[in-house]
Amino acid sequence: TSPGERAIESAAVRFAGGAGPDGFRPFVLEVALRAGWHLASGAETPALEVLGGELTEVAWAEPGEVGEVAGAPSARGWSGRFEARGRLRADTPRLALVLRYEACGEGACHPPATLEVELEPA
Repeated sequence: TSPGERAIESAAVRFAGGAGPDGFRPFVLEVALRAGWHLASGAETPALEVLGGELTEVAWAEPGEVGEVAGAPSARGWSGRFEARGRLRADTPRLALVLRYEACGEGACHPPATLEVELEPA
């Protein structure tokens, strides 16, 4: 396990309604981080992708102040629990959301990591 992978305590996706006429279903990705960790808010992370489908209208919760890490000044990011919302459509039997992120904790910010969350296509 890479240091960044230790940041996430849990991640789950729930669908927030049925599919529309275009086949897209609204979803909510709920992420809980371990104490002392945060996800950095950067130009390329966090990012959300889908395997086996299409993804649209992704919106992240607003980042907050996360304090300093390894002597760097206070920054913005996500800590504790946060959500991302969007819409997705399954194109194959195997469907997963992939969260790409940069985690900071244990005194440093770590290289980008990924987390795959399997979904049941409906």
